[in-house]
Amino acid sequence: MILGRTPEGLIKTKSDDPLGLRAVECACCSCGCAVSLPQSIKTLADNATAESFSFNGVFAESENFERSGPDEWYALISLGFGTEIYYINGCLQFYYSYVPPAPESGLGFAETGNPEECAFPLGSSTVTGNFTINAITGFDYFYYTDEGQIPVPPPVIVFT
Repeated sequence: MILGRTPEGLIKTKSDDPLGLRAVECACCSCGCAVSLPQSIKTLADNATAESFSFNGVFAESENFERSGPDEWYALISLGFGTEIYYINGCLQFYYSYVPPAPESGLGFAETGNPEECAFPLGSSTVTGNFTINAITGFDYFYYTDEGQIPVPPPVIVFT
């Protein structure tokens, strides 16, 4: 089992007052799973809202964007399947389910960070790449290839 995941591979979350919905038992920056944002983007990310953050051009519905602290939030974005994005004090982490446009078929799974430390399931064959945040390319992500998953193109994240 991976820190922050259930035995089924789902993200562990907790919802209570006053903190609201948040990831729990998450190693964020310590395990290499997350992307550390440069200060120029961190300020925008700290203040993100459902209306000021997009993943591949899609914004979270307001009910799917939960703030748990001044610089912590969680967003669920529907891109055919759910994409989960976590942000905690300058660290960004996502789990991306990619559905290609027709006529292709299949499903790809991608996430941020170091596949040797964070890949799920353990021992997965992975392909690494870079994605873009606010027109800056070079942030790491990887996708799985061992179960016939399709290649996942680099996502584009925008904070305004």
